[in-house]
Amino acid sequence: MCSGAKKRAKVRAENERKRQEAENAKKAAAAQAILDQQAADRAAAIAANQEAMNTAQAQHDKWAAEQAAKAEQLKAQHEIRLGETKARGRAVSSSLRILGQERLAKKSAPTATQSTRSRKRTGARTTTASLRLGQGQSGSGSGTNYST
Repeated sequence: MCSGAKKRAKVRAENERKRQEAENAKKAAAAQAILDQQAADRAAAIAANQEAMNTAQAQHDKWAAEQAAKAEQLKAQHEIRLGETKARGRAVSSSLRILGQERLAKKSAPTATQSTRSRKRTGARTTTASLRLGQGQSGSGSGTNYST
């Protein structure tokens, strides 16, 4: 064989190696493109999930703020109602106290009293009672005694 045949075989082998490298580079580039696409898809999914989480968190925060405001409003209404109830109770109490004082101030039938022991007497104490029936329009002893 001549040196030309050796040289051609060497060139063929070199060309085959270059072709193989080019083919391998194309395969590597295609694989890298697939990996890059997968990475981009994962990044997009992560971003979408993060956005969804941020939206959900914002909605939850809004709801929590609304609930807190509603609780404060209900607490304030409760305090107002409690104050009103206490005020009504005080008014009723003072009103009843005034009515009670007026009733005590009116003349009422005297009750039985015990006489005081005089120094001159040596006997036991006695009781006296005065009851006036039919004297006034209201009170004890007034009106008819109908039983139905």
